[in-house]
Amino acid sequence: MRKKKIIEVEWSCDQHSEATIDPSATLETVQKLLEKLTPKQAVIFFLHEAFLFRIKEIAELLNMTETGVKAILYRARRRLEKGNTAENDPNSLSEKDTSVLIELMYQSLLEEEPHVLIEHLPHLPMFTQTEALFRTKHHNSPLHIFRMAA
Repeated sequence: MRKKKIIEVEWSCDQHSEATIDPSATLETVQKLLEKLTPKQAVIFFLHEAFLFRIKEIAELLNMTETGVKAILYRARRRLEKGNTAENDPNSLSEKDTSVLIELMYQSLLEEEPHVLIEHLPHLPMFTQTEALFRTKHHNSPLHIFRMAA
């Protein structure tokens, strides 16, 4: 197990109060994030990087395995490094749903409160449709018996 270096940073009250968030830059960052990543990748990356959620917390929140969350984070980072876009991705959202997700992520950052986004996650199509497809696909499959045995 490797040891992490701990870096101490001293903040004075004056320095912290002068640091302000530029709303236009924040909105632009969120938009670019959703251009480059699939919606699910964007939400997981956003919660992990912006609000420092642990992988276990994200997995519980989204009803996923920790391995699944790690895989999505890995793919998201690779996509961001390569500069690929998610335009032709089959998991992309409609313009209306994309604008709703952008607004939720933007408000979460401005208010510095992740619950603005988290409360709306069950209503976003990327999480409701995926669970419904998963349930119907595997229950009708003859391999369902083998999955249960494993």
